[in-house]
Amino acid sequence: MFVVAAAAALITWGLGLVVGALMAREVAARGRGRGVQLHFPMLGASGFAGFVVWHMGYSASGPLTAATEGSFLTESLGGQTVPITETVFSTWNMLAAAATVLVVGLTLYLIAPRGETRIIELPAQKAEKQEVEAAPLETPADRLDASRVPTLLVGLALTVYLVRHFVLGGTLTLDIVNWSFLALILLLTRSAHELIALTAKAASNVGEILLQFPLYAGILGMMTATGLITVLSDALVSVSNPVTFGLFAFLAAGLVNFFVPSGGGQFAVQGPIMLSAGAELGVDPAVTIMAVSYGDQWTNMIQPFWAIPLLAIAGLKMRDILGYTTIVLIASGLVFAATLLLVSL
Repeated sequence: MFVVAAAAALITWGLGLVVGALMAREVAARGRGRGVQLHFPMLGASGFAGFVVWHMGYSASGPLTAATEGSFLTESLGGQTVPITETVFSTWNMLAAAATVLVVGLTLYLIAPRGETRIIELPAQKAEKQEVEAAPLETPADRLDASRVPTLLVGLALTVYLVRHFVLGGTLTLDIVNWSFLALILLLTRSAHELIALTAKAASNVGEILLQFPLYAGILGMMTATGLITVLSDALVSVSNPVTFGLFAFLAAGLVNFFVPSGGGQFAVQGPIMLSAGAELGVDPAVTIMAVSYGDQWTNMIQPFWAIPLLAIAGLKMRDILGYTTIVLIASGLVFAATLLLVSL
């Protein structure tokens, strides 16, 4: 299950969280129905653990920002961009992602509870599926909303635009990623009515995240205005050299992410500082970008902010999965640290 959640997270972080949560519930429900005892908190932790590789994949906000002309990282990159082929799609990053999935997957298998007395199953009431009745189509407007034609046409139009963009030599940027996911959503939904219903349902699961964004934005503002992020970053970087810089940038990013759990927001503040420091030491900017990316995804394993959607869907509490995700933090951290040291040699 972890492998599927990780694969989904590599496509986009939101898909990884939702797939992990839904799979945890479904696997637990089917196990209960067949009389197979499965430890539900472990399933939930495995679903969330897939999130530990999201910044190494297609929706990685830091690398995509660095590949976008005119972004806030352009000045720190000397007016240049860093192609996505040198960061997310580099050979060393893809090997690191595969190694992380392998090591974390093996770790989860080894720490899984065994023995009937230690297993906590999915409660019976949560295993029951709720049937949803379709609304009647009484007017032409209702029938149009329920038709596949409008979403299909718009989805196909966006697909044509994306194909044309790449045929003409366009590069992968954050905007293109967003457009590609919108096109995919429109092509996969059966009607505008279904799209609205799915959006409303999804919003109910992320409401707590939306409420916390102003709080974390305030923390980010305080850390930026007081220069605390600069102090933390400079303190770790000051003791590094061209070989160890990536490792210390990774640790600094992991520390900052615990207080500011936002990949884009963190890159806006910490990215330019790290890129400038790395340039002074002659470090490849691609290594610096991925070091900050690794740090951002790493400490999410003990940061409850991004676990909220999964916990809401699965019906778990953070304390139910924290022990397992802490071990995932340690295992994945070893892979990230080793990768950054090896690629800097």
